[in-house]
Amino acid sequence: MLSIPTVGHIKGVWSAAARAELDRFVTTSKVAGAVLSLAKKDDVVGGARWLYALYSGERIKPMQAALAAHGVPLLYSLDGLTVAVSNSTDVKELDGAVIDLDAPGYLLVRPHAAASAAG
Repeated sequence: MLSIPTVGHIKGVWSAAARAELDRFVTTSKVAGAVLSLAKKDDVVGGARWLYALYSGERIKPMQAALAAHGVPLLYSLDGLTVAVSNSTDVKELDGAVIDLDAPGYLLVRPHAAASAAG
């Protein structure tokens, strides 16, 4: 039987502003066992817009089990933060990306090459 890792790895990086906002968002939450959740919303010029929210520890367990049954993790380590990404097909867009703040509640995910050219 194939063993599914509990936590996958995404080689993306947070901008300083995004990291500070997400740290604040998680630490000030009153959600028990809060885990940062990322979900792709839409494609925009220069990248993609993703929303961020929190999953409770209670919500994580059944979601992890359901995804593990399909051979994919729910949780990923991304530049020092643990994030939940429930749509496994979107994970590849985060790999190698620079993730910055966008509108309130949203992140802008840019491929590393595009971020380097813009910055």
